[in-house]
Amino acid sequence: MRTLVSLALVSVLAVPVRAQHLAEACAALGKVTVGQWAEYKLTSPEIPGGSATMRLAIVGTEQAKGKDHYWYETSMAGPMGAMVMQMLIPGYPYDDQDIARIIVKPGAQPAMELPASMLAMMPQGGGGESPARGAAENCDRATLAATESVTVPAGTFSTMKIVPTDAEAGDLWISAAVPFGIVRFSDRRGSAMELTAHGKDAKSSITETPQKMPGG
Repeated sequence: MRTLVSLALVSVLAVPVRAQHLAEACAALGKVTVGQWAEYKLTSPEIPGGSATMRLAIVGTEQAKGKDHYWYETSMAGPMGAMVMQMLIPGYPYDDQDIARIIVKPGAQPAMELPASMLAMMPQGGGGESPARGAAENCDRATLAATESVTVPAGTFSTMKIVPTDAEAGDLWISAAVPFGIVRFSDRRGSAMELTAHGKDAKSSITETPQKMPGG
């Protein structure tokens, strides 16, 4: 899923946008508050079983490196099981080298915190690439195709449609009214994501104290 989203965003978000209302919406995508969350249905030939659920959330704050950081949670659930990953980041979007801590919980297994040595060796993109992160990073270079009213399982939204120049990439519908910005994504290979729900009351999906992974 990361590959198809990355291709979409690289192709879509390439030409400078001069529309002021889009620039304002892009700025709003990077604003985060504790408790915000957005859930999506993902469909793709690349996903075992054809579909999965993804949830993005800001579930807390903590001091790190002398400044306030946010706990950013990504959870996935599908036919192959579930995975929760939490990253302590200084803001949104974020650079991988700025991630202060990472905690992972695969399914019912104990939550584990990655050691600092592993964080230092983590490749670019290893900190959880997502369409919402890519949109926030590159929105100000996007090409606005149209403003459209879009209906998804979460409701009807006034959105800005961004169309790629690369026929292999996909279209994005964004709205500053939605946490993390993405309302819909689709590409020509049959992959798509749609907002199914959102809110402001997110809590951590990891309730136990994470264990330290060897090497920490």
